[in-house]
Amino acid sequence: MSVAVQKENEESLRQTGASGGATFLLAGQIGNEPHGLYLIYPQCKVIKATPEKPLICGSPLELVVVPAGSLSMAHQIKVEAGDPSLNTMIDVWIEAQREYLSRLPSLPCEKEDGD
Repeated sequence: MSVAVQKENEESLRQTGASGGATFLLAGQIGNEPHGLYLIYPQCKVIKATPEKPLICGSPLELVVVPAGSLSMAHQIKVEAGDPSLNTMIDVWIEAQREYLSRLPSLPCEKEDGD
């Protein structure tokens, strides 16, 4: 639904507890191009995932593996909230962030405060 149509129907939708907006993750490959992953917001804004800026999402997490050059799924996994494997992934992710943040050099303002 376009932004204009959302605005036009916003009040009616709100009264029924609905929304005309939707957020999508779109992933795939066209021809021999590299795979891509995009987050598309209701306002028609798009963010492309990159190794430097991965997309971070909440549960449930759904993973589909489609090998490069293939049009069929090799694997499909869905991890619901409360799944022990999701909790393990979150714990490992948090610990890895702490470790790498602690390895960053001090900022100039931190050095001044410590003098």
